[in-house]
Amino acid sequence: MIRANVKSLSASRKPADGHTEESLAGHRGLVLRVYASGERVLYFRYRLGGRLTRIRLGTFPSEVSLEDAIAKRSELKGQLRRGVDPAGNAQRVKRERIAAPTVATFATTYIERYAKVEKRSWRADELMLAKDVIPAWGKLKVAEIARADVVGLIDTVADRGARRQAGKILSCVHRMFAFAAERSVITVNPATGVRAPSATVSRDRVLSDDELRDVWNNIATSSLRPALRDAFRLQLLAGARVGEVLGIEWEEINEVDRTWLVPAAKSKNGAEHLIPLSPQAWAIVERQERKGGLLWSTKTRQGDVVQIRTEVAAHELADAMSHLLPDPKQSNGTDTDEKAARATFTSHDLRRTVETRMAALGVAKETRDRVLNHKDRSVGGTHYNRHDYLNEKRDALERWSTELARIAEI
Repeated sequence: MIRANVKSLSASRKPADGHTEESLAGHRGLVLRVYASGERVLYFRYRLGGRLTRIRLGTFPSEVSLEDAIAKRSELKGQLRRGVDPAGNAQRVKRERIAAPTVATFATTYIERYAKVEKRSWRADELMLAKDVIPAWGKLKVAEIARADVVGLIDTVADRGARRQAGKILSCVHRMFAFAAERSVITVNPATGVRAPSATVSRDRVLSDDELRDVWNNIATSSLRPALRDAFRLQLLAGARVGEVLGIEWEEINEVDRTWLVPAAKSKNGAEHLIPLSPQAWAIVERQERKGGLLWSTKTRQGDVVQIRTEVAAHELADAMSHLLPDPKQSNGTDTDEKAARATFTSHDLRRTVETRMAALGVAKETRDRVLNHKDRSVGGTHYNRHDYLNEKRDALERWSTELARIAEI
C-alpha cells in the first residue's frame, strides 16, 4: 500500500487498467483510488468484526474536497467508537431518504389527517395545494423545500395580481409544513418568517426608456445564472410568459420559419400559440447549446436535468434587478422609503411593457392580443376567426425588437 501526502493526491498516476489505492498519511482509514479512466475517488476504509469495508466519500476534487473528506472520516470514526457500523448507518439514511415523502404525497396526508379533521375550510386548502403548490413542488421531497422556494412561490402568485390569494397560500403551506414537523418529516418549517404580501398593490408598471436600457444591459452582468440571462431577454423580445420561456424544448423550435410553438398543454389559456422570432430573438436561440431537450435547464442534487422552476427564476430576477428599479410610487424621497420601494420589479412587468410599447408603435389591439396569446373574448372570435395572424405578429415583434435595440443601444 502506497502512503500519499496531500500534495500527491492530484498528481497520482492513473494505472493502465484496474485501479491503484493510496492511503493518506496522517489520516488513517482515508484512501484514494485512482482508476484507469483517471477518476480519483476518496474512500473511508475500516475493519469491523474481521470484515474490511469501504465507504465511498466522493470523486476528488469535483464531488468532495480533501477538507470535507477528512471531516467525514472523523464523523465515521466517531460512529465506530460508539459501536455503530457506518456502512449500516449509511444504508439506513439512504433508505430513509428514498422513503421520505414528496410534497404531492404529503399534501394528501395533510388534507386527510389534518385539514379534514381540524378545518371546515379544508376544501380551500386542497384547491390551493392542487393549483399552485403541487405543480411547483410536487415531485420534490418535503425536506428539500427551502425558505427561498416558499418566497419564490408566494412572489409568483402575487405577481399575477393575486396578492390576497398569495397570503392564503402562505398560511396553508405554513400549516402543512408545521404538520410535517409534528410528524418528524422535517425539523424546520421553511415557511416560518416569510412575510405575506400586502393585499393591495398597483400592478400596472411599464418600464421607461431608461429602465428598459438598464434592465437589458444589466441582465448580462447581473447575478443571474447564464441560462436565465438569455431566457429573460427572450421574454422581453417575445412578450411571452416566463414559464413558457423556461419550458421551451428544441422540438418546439422551427429553424426554417424561425418560429417557436407553445403547445396547448403548456399555454396558460390552453390554446396553441405560434410565436415568430425576430432576428434578435433568434440570435438568442441560436447560441444555446443542445445539451438535451430543453433550451435552458438546471441540475438537481441527484444530477437529474430539469426545467428551471418559474417561481425560483422570477425571484432571482426580482432580486437581481430590484436595485435598478425602485418604484417611485412607493417612495417619498427618504432612504428608508427607497429601500422599501425596492424588490417591486417582477418578470410580468416585462410582458406588460411589451404590450404597452407595441401599442405606442401603432400595433392594433387584435394583433397585440395574438402576440401575447390573450384569450379571444369577442363575440364569435373563437369560433369564426381562423386567421393565424402570423405575418402580423412577426411584423409587430420585429418592430418592437427594433425599438428595443434603439432604446438599449444594442
